[in-house]
Amino acid sequence: MTNPVLTIGIPVFDDFHGLRSTVQSLRIFHSKEMPRCEIVVINNNPDSPHGKMIADFSRWPDNGLADFRHIPYRVQGSAAAKQAVFDNAAGDVVLCIDSHVEIYPGVINKILSFDPKTFGKNLYQGPVMFDDCTTFQTDFNMVWGNAMYGQW
Repeated sequence: MTNPVLTIGIPVFDDFHGLRSTVQSLRIFHSKEMPRCEIVVINNNPDSPHGKMIADFSRWPDNGLADFRHIPYRVQGSAAAKQAVFDNAAGDVVLCIDSHVEIYPGVINKILSFDPKTFGKNLYQGPVMFDDCTTFQTDFNMVWGNAMYGQW
């Protein structure tokens, strides 16, 4: 692909099954939008069993995606892997998601409808939907817990 509009970046650490689920949901629910997108997978443990499965998955001859790039990455930590998504993105807009996230139908199309010039260098984030498919959270309570500052 020469100029993707949207880079969907997925940093992953030993979660082949989550990554596969995310990619499958993109194929199923966003197949019409995928030719305008690229997928960039930052494999943050490429030498592990899961890391090797992720590398193999990226070489499947027909993964149903316009452009799928696998980048082995050996720097520990989720922040560094997320930064690697942005460093390797070719799209005008970057969507950085965890390896177990499924994107609601219509969301990729909505992102592609935005004019990239209106985004600037800003970060946007959406709500998290819980497994019951009815509970949403949009904000953190600003408290420490589970090794991070901010709790849903």
